[in-house]
Amino acid sequence: MISEAREAVKGEYTKLRKSAAWDESKVREWSDVVKESRARRAKNPQLKGPLRGRVFPLRVVKNSEIAHLRKYKGRVAFQGNNVRDEFGMQALFPDQGSGASFMTASRVMDAISILPGCTGQQSDAPQAYTQCHLGTGMEENTQETWVELPEEEWPPEWRKRGFRQPVCPLILALYGHPLSGTYWENYYSSILTNKCGFEKVSGWECLFFHRRLKVFLSVDVDDFKMAGCARNMPEAWKLMTDNGLKLDDPEPFGHYLGVGQSPVKMNQDEVNKRMANIRPLFAAPDAKDAAEVDDDTDADDLGGGSGWNCFCNAVLSRFQFLAIRNPCHTL
Repeated sequence: MISEAREAVKGEYTKLRKSAAWDESKVREWSDVVKESRARRAKNPQLKGPLRGRVFPLRVVKNSEIAHLRKYKGRVAFQGNNVRDEFGMQALFPDQGSGASFMTASRVMDAISILPGCTGQQSDAPQAYTQCHLGTGMEENTQETWVELPEEEWPPEWRKRGFRQPVCPLILALYGHPLSGTYWENYYSSILTNKCGFEKVSGWECLFFHRRLKVFLSVDVDDFKMAGCARNMPEAWKLMTDNGLKLDDPEPFGHYLGVGQSPVKMNQDEVNKRMANIRPLFAAPDAKDAAEVDDDTDADDLGGGSGWNCFCNAVLSRFQFLAIRNPCHTL
């Protein structure tokens, strides 16, 4: 095995153990877990039985097609396609996935970031899924889940104790679990809307905006991309981290949704050519006021009340129309 790949997986196991993704202090023999569960359910048939799944490592080359970004990455995942109940039957999960992230939403951020007085930044949520507990937002329908670790990851004392099929309770929403994406979305959406003051944008599963701070936020799993009033950007990021979201330091727009991005300079003729298909979007009466923004206008001049709302509604209504007609539309 390539040493860099081995170290990447080792580092991933270390991170997950440090964050207590599973509880090795409560290791049990799976047969004992089953016996105990059946005894409980004999007294109360309404109780749900335990589930068992396997944890395994993945070794990949991230950004293999981009030389300067290429690196070995380790991922420790839950085998979600082979989860069994106490009788060995395969467990079924609801077809409930996380919200889609449109490329159009990313383009919305790009457009807002170049408005007068505005800017754009992005940040990554490290080990996003494991920032939340298993069952977040769906606690009543969550069954206790136990995981088997690969034998090479067994602590020495497990062998000394003679375990044959040791399992540990799964605590966090590990990558690979069929509902981890939903748990993570429930987690960050709750923080954004209930604690940070963001509002969901109607019709967009991944887009939020903050009225007071005048910023928009697009979320693609663990990638957070924000644009809006430049002077309020630091406060918006701090608001999220202060309320529990773990985010890397924000940086200027760059690689996002598999697309690279860098600033370019254009002359006025090139600008007019590229904007030819954009300006008609703001020609509707309800967008007239928002379209007529002077070049010297500051983001705050868009207004904290009706002016800001007019601007928001104009931008969102035009881009929402595009997303509904063609979610893959790019500008």
